[in-house]
Amino acid sequence: MDKNKLRELIEQVAIIKDVGTDVGPSGIPLTGVRKARPKKIIETVINEFGEEKQIEVEMVTSNSTLGYIIDELKDNYRLCELGCGEMVNNQQIYKRLVHTPENHWRTQCVNCKKVIGPDGELIYGTLNVQRAFSAHFSAKQNK
Repeated sequence: MDKNKLRELIEQVAIIKDVGTDVGPSGIPLTGVRKARPKKIIETVINEFGEEKQIEVEMVTSNSTLGYIIDELKDNYRLCELGCGEMVNNQQIYKRLVHTPENHWRTQCVNCKKVIGPDGELIYGTLNVQRAFSAHFSAKQNK
């Protein structure tokens, strides 16, 4: 994968900024005091009537070989993975191995506060409701 393709993929999920030294018109990196004041070049431009005009141009580019910094992640809106049907922003799912009343994984969405029970069904309610359901489920399984 080339660096441009990787950069495009990262820009889909994050806001990035270049880390690079500023490079002046001669190709020499600008550092220290010179970095704050880029050099200006006078260019001669010919318009459609054949008249020459001189304009002043600032020539500062960034050296992209040094990489970039991930400044912040973009918001990611999508349907909840637990299947409740809600749209959540930057979904976080906690999974925890619980040993009582029997070993099972407790899966909870932090955004919508829904919980998956030990049988894989979605439970609407708080964590106390989920604990009561788990106790009832394991009592039925032991019979």
